[in-house]
Amino acid sequence: MIRAADGELDTLGDWRSGRLRDAVLPEKAGAPNIANQIQDGIDEMAQVIDKLLAAGVTVLPVVRDQLVVEAGITMTVCISGKLPSGRKKSDYEEPLKAAGYALVDEVTKQLNYLVLADPASNSSKAEKARKLGVEVISEERLMQLTA
Repeated sequence: MIRAADGELDTLGDWRSGRLRDAVLPEKAGAPNIANQIQDGIDEMAQVIDKLLAAGVTVLPVVRDQLVVEAGITMTVCISGKLPSGRKKSDYEEPLKAAGYALVDEVTKQLNYLVLADPASNSSKAEKARKLGVEVISEERLMQLTA
């Protein structure tokens, strides 16, 4: 939802502004049917949010992988093995590209994500990825990256 809103929901102030009730932003954010409920929940928690902020809780700025792409560094994803959904690696090529990722075949130090049916796997690719500090993720997490 944040990525789809093109930076219009990047700060706590944006979320608390009531803009999720606007006619355009919920559609743009991909949540036209639930935006009012989300805004209601935020509004209901206003006192709690204020207390947390007063107690020193800091809201970190949004960091998007897309910003890295704009700087000229492409985020990379390697998909290995059979996925639980039955989808093939090629099914993810376009959605990954649209989200700013490149689909690659090898596990290298430059790889950002290795996608496996079981992220806890001890396969050779999984072990290599872990040794190189590459994040091993599930297909579910891959779907979040491409949303």
